[in-house]
Amino acid sequence: MEKAEFDNRRREDRIIIDNSIYVVINTEPRMMGQIVDISNNGLAFTYVDLEVICRKLEKKKSVKIDLFAGGNGYLLRNLNCKLVSKINKIKPSAFSCLLIQRVGVQFEDLSLPQREQIEMFLKNSQDPNDLTKQCNA
Repeated sequence: MEKAEFDNRRREDRIIIDNSIYVVINTEPRMMGQIVDISNNGLAFTYVDLEVICRKLEKKKSVKIDLFAGGNGYLLRNLNCKLVSKINKIKPSAFSCLLIQRVGVQFEDLSLPQREQIEMFLKNSQDPNDLTKQCNA
């Protein structure tokens, strides 16, 4: 699943997320990450690779994810996603054995209410005065 960083197939710009919005993979709380950016078609998130997650994602082509924000009560459950990329973001150093992974997913077969909630989330996450929150990467 390892993809080159220059292989960008996105159809829409993504919004960089400043808030603490979390991803739970396959409804397992120990498999949790943090959203980096999002669009109507997919998102990228990072997680600390404790090998449990890596092994579980290794041979999967798709997953279900839940999105939540603790502070404002936002919750969106059971989003079907296709795994499209996995990048080792930060390699372990002599001082740390933790590896940060970045995963890209594409939304698949979302219901109309799920699509509407994502669109509302995107609209609420954008600051019209701050164009730096939009990215192509």
